[in-house]
Order: sequence, then C-alpha cells, then structure tokens
Amino acid sequence: MQNTTLYSLFMPPENCFGDFGLICGFTATPQVLGQIRRTFAGEMARPVLAAFIHPTVNAVSDIPGLAWMWMRLGQRGYNLLHAKVALLGFRRREGDGYILRLAVSTGNWTQDPLTGSIDLFWSVDVDTAKPGDQDIAEVRAAWDMFGWLRERADCALIERYYDGSRPDARLEAALNALPASHAAPRFIDSRSRALFPQVLERIGMRKRATRLILGSGYFEAEGDGAAGLPERLRQALVQQKSLTKDASLDLFLNPMSCQGLVARAGSLSAAGWNLRRPWSVVHGDEGRLHAKFILLASGGTEIVGRVYLGSGNLSGNGFELAADAGGNLEAGVVVDLPEGLGWRGSVAQIA
Repeated sequence: MQNTTLYSLFMPPENCFGDFGLICGFTATPQVLGQIRRTFAGEMARPVLAAFIHPTVNAVSDIPGLAWMWMRLGQRGYNLLHAKVALLGFRRREGDGYILRLAVSTGNWTQDPLTGSIDLFWSVDVDTAKPGDQDIAEVRAAWDMFGWLRERADCALIERYYDGSRPDARLEAALNALPASHAAPRFIDSRSRALFPQVLERIGMRKRATRLILGSGYFEAEGDGAAGLPERLRQALVQQKSLTKDASLDLFLNPMSCQGLVARAGSLSAAGWNLRRPWSVVHGDEGRLHAKFILLASGGTEIVGRVYLGSGNLSGNGFELAADAGGNLEAGVVVDLPEGLGWRGSVAQIA
C-alpha cells in the first residue's frame, strides 16, 4: 500500500543479503530480470533465483545467477501461467538468522510497471526467529503453489549441488522449520479453485460495506451477461451480506481502451456503476491501469475495509475458472486496508 517498485520488492532487509528465491509470472524481459537479480544478491557461482514464466520460445535464460525453469507443455494444468509472485529468502550477515519474504504483484517482470503502467504490490517479511501465525500461513501457501509449479517444470538447475549443497537448501529448511499455523492464509491461488469464491470468503467484514471499487487490466467484452462480472460480483457480495444494496459502485477503466467494456457501458451505468478514469500519485491521469483489485470499504473521514489485489483479471479465465478447469493459474492476496486512509473525491489516499 506504498509507492513500491518491482526492484524494491527484491531489496534485502537491513544487514541481510539475498540467499535464494522463486519467482513466477506471465512475461519477463532480460533488462528487468537482470536488475532484479542484481538487487537481490551479489555475484555467486550458483543460481540465486529460479524463474517460472509462462512457456515461451523467447526465454530469458542467459542471466548469470538466474535459473530458467522450463515449463513442461504436456498436461501442464493451466491455460496461462499468469500468477506474479516472489518467495524470497535472505540470510543475516551475522549469525544464522533468516528472513522470508512473500511478494505479490499485479504487474509482470517487465518495464511496464516501472514506467506508464499503474500496478499494485504487496509484500510481507517473516523473521524465522519470531514468525507470526498469519505470516506463516501466507508463506506456506505460496510455497505449496511453487511446489505445484516445480512438478510441471524442468528444475534440474536448482536440483543439482553447488559446493556441496542445493541452491534452495536454506530456503526449504527455513520453511520446514516454521511452527504450525492455525490461521487461514490471505494469499490465494487458483490451482484447484477459482479466485472468485476465495475472495468472497475473505473480503467481507462484520459490518456491511457501503462502497465497492473495481479495477482490472482486462474484462470480458461480451458473452457472459449484459453487465458482466462486475455486476455478478456485486450481487454475490450483497447476497452474503458483505455489501449494502445501495452501495456506491466505482469501476476504473482506461479511456483509450476501456478494457473491452465499451459495449457494456450502458448496462453497467443502468446497474448503478460509475465509470471512472484511473489516477495515481506517480502517474497522474496519464497512467494505464493494469492493476487488478477489488476494494470493499465503509467510512467517510476514515476508511475501514479490505482489498484484493493480484494477477487475476476480472474475467472468466482470470477470476471465475480454476486452473485445473481450463482457467489461468492466478494468485493474489486479500488484506485489511491500513489505518489512516481517507477519501479524496473518488479515490482513496493515505492521510
């Protein structure tokens, strides 16, 4: 919920250095992956990052310290590998301390989130010496997803030994040593269950929200009802008593493309949706919305609410289908809004 860049997600905590990490995404470019690797760790003989990227003939496989995990095409279990997640391990410079970091992005590992694209990022650091119950649940859920990806990839480069140990040995040991957690993870993925029901389960609060705000890089243009997924989502939230029937509804769209919703504009407006232009502190009103989010909130001078952000566009393959049912592999997180938020016109700001 801060002005964060892709690169800062990989910056080691104070007095730490990058040990090993796993990243996945839909697309990546050599320049960005190279800078990510340099930000994360210095030069080492072994791989320090393993990249699981949607199968492509233009693999970024020649970056020192980065191992490209070739995804197997047969029975892969997803339409698009669209999740954008990093699970990183950092070693303390003194002693045996270890920090785990989980990062979720709405943007790809390319120049776009660094320039004209409006994207969102979320991350949490977990000190293995004093981990919180909720944080343990998050990193374990992400570790399970990467285990699923490893079963579908050629991971030979990180399964061999370098100077007597595997590159991921400390990361795996740190995760396995975490105590049991009884918390439900806020991190979700769509391997066997679509994001839609998982977000519904997590985003509701004790008090019904009075405002629903949506953004997405892409929506279904046609074929799934006049007002599409935004209205189905509103109706589901009202039905489970997470949203008032007369709630304020805002849908953010890029004016030049409208993410495929031009034909739906009339139906959406008739259903009460306000179609709005995206704006950010960094981009002003010139940025292109790529972030995927659902914000459910109440309050005037101070907002209370929750937000989903992640890779899943508000579309059929991205949000309503599980990967094993022909949808994309998506991932995201549902978290409470930070304290101190207030409204500025039609947008939320940190007071």
